[in-house]
Amino acid sequence: MPKHAARLRLPRPRARIAGLLWAFVAAACLCAAPFSAFCGEMQPLAGLASWYGTSAHGKKTASGRFFHHAEFTAAHRVLPFGTVLRVYNLANTHRVLVMITDRGPFVRNRVIDVSYRAARVLNFVRRGVTPVWAEVVGAPDGTPLESGRVYYLQFGLRPDMPSALELQRDLRFRLGMPTKVFRSPGDKTVPYHVCAGPWKTFGEAEDALEAVPTWYQETQIVLGPETGDQWPRLVEPDAVTTLRKKPSFDAQRRQRK
Repeated sequence: MPKHAARLRLPRPRARIAGLLWAFVAAACLCAAPFSAFCGEMQPLAGLASWYGTSAHGKKTASGRFFHHAEFTAAHRVLPFGTVLRVYNLANTHRVLVMITDRGPFVRNRVIDVSYRAARVLNFVRRGVTPVWAEVVGAPDGTPLESGRVYYLQFGLRPDMPSALELQRDLRFRLGMPTKVFRSPGDKTVPYHVCAGPWKTFGEAEDALEAVPTWYQETQIVLGPETGDQWPRLVEPDAVTTLRKKPSFDAQRRQRK
């Protein structure tokens, strides 16, 4: 792992105790009210994100799952295992869906640790740390909170239908997966989404991703429509737009020096 990349750190005793207390409070809230109500009261996550990869690969996480650096997973201090988050990188326009499978990060000012693959999609592997904003989009059982939504494997975006159909034929020949081309009317640059699926839970989509060869590096798990061929335009939350206008993480660090 590069020196500038995020490294795993052993939790301090106080941080570990605080994390356990918050987990206990979250569990009590979930027992007393539905998860949707819990998400409604919870504020979106905003802060610094780091990533972990090869050093933790193959090790057991707090949820009991074994960590794989090529999966779209993350660590959070209190959110229930299986919760799905949409994470926005405030330093660019990238976003990704991840599932909570571990506890952490136990480092001051950091709100989430994402896997190496998620960090690649968010484009901050070399930086190691980046400011993010995240919202809950899936319940602990992996199902989407928004009705009429299911999970897909998105293999790429194409500017025209011929190139989209070419990718679709290649996927059918190589993978044998059910694929579909969606059109996004609101996107004039890459309006065609080439996807495989659908799957009702994030875990099912993650299992399908394991069968995808590594040369499809653009592949990620996304939320799409359960019916129809129109891809809904994802409107960036106002909070993300506002936070992007603030000084970047690098600029703040230079000011402190």
